[in-house]
Amino acid sequence: MNDHHMSAFVTVIDCGSISKAARLLFITPQALSQQMDLLERECGAKLLERGSQGVSLTAAGELFYGFAEESLSRQKDLLGRIQKLKTSQEQTIRIGATIGPPSNMAMSVRHEFFQTHPQYRQEIIETNIMDRLDAVASDRIDVVEYAESCSVEERGLCFRKLAEGQLVLMTSADNPLAGRKGLSLDDLGAQKIQVFDWDFYRNVISRHPATHFVQYHHTAPGFSESFHADILEHCQNGEAFLAVKGSEIYNSQLNLFRIELILLNESIDLGLVFKKEASDAARDFIDYTLAAQKQRQNEESR
Repeated sequence: MNDHHMSAFVTVIDCGSISKAARLLFITPQALSQQMDLLERECGAKLLERGSQGVSLTAAGELFYGFAEESLSRQKDLLGRIQKLKTSQEQTIRIGATIGPPSNMAMSVRHEFFQTHPQYRQEIIETNIMDRLDAVASDRIDVVEYAESCSVEERGLCFRKLAEGQLVLMTSADNPLAGRKGLSLDDLGAQKIQVFDWDFYRNVISRHPATHFVQYHHTAPGFSESFHADILEHCQNGEAFLAVKGSEIYNSQLNLFRIELILLNESIDLGLVFKKEASDAARDFIDYTLAAQKQRQNEESR
């Protein structure tokens, strides 16, 4: 059933004549009359009695008019509800959150944004660190903090830098490297460097082909207690882990376990990852976060 013809039929009845309805619909009376003919053929029954005084409904027309009014009303209501749902979804910013690198450096900025932009609401969605980019690409989240990596570009996603994350080595205070400053990964000689199986470390590894990197694997998902315990045990045994300063949620345990962070003269870019087709709401959040972070960095450099 042609919705356009159905709507035109209701307008004809409400106006009382084809000529009046045609003026309202901005078409010629002839074109509107043809639409009524097509509608009657589709229904297989005469719906209108046409005369010099206007139009009137036949018995079939009475039935059809009631059906058309209800159908168009329900359709209008459905479209309104869909639009309302769409608007609600567009006003919700889904932010990916995990515990671990990169740190939640934008947490305070996020709070400021939603305080000053009450038209938006946030939905925090937990994601595993290895699932962050897939979550953005599959439209499960709008934006997530991440480190710049080749995988961002490979998935056709966008990256905007917020800050630099200084690389460090986590190792036992008894490790010969402990206490040294200004180290480069190229200075580590035969020291094995455990590196997490996260794609943003691939760029670092590729820049230091002579460094002895060993990929660390752990069966526990994300940043579980067993994950942390395993890392600390490895460090106590003299092994060294490549990490980002400030991203370790077990910082409070470092002194307890006599673990030191050795600063390296290298960093990685930390920022926000999002789709090119990000919603206007997500774009507002991203722009605000970038501007606020830049302002804070300028204030710190004074």
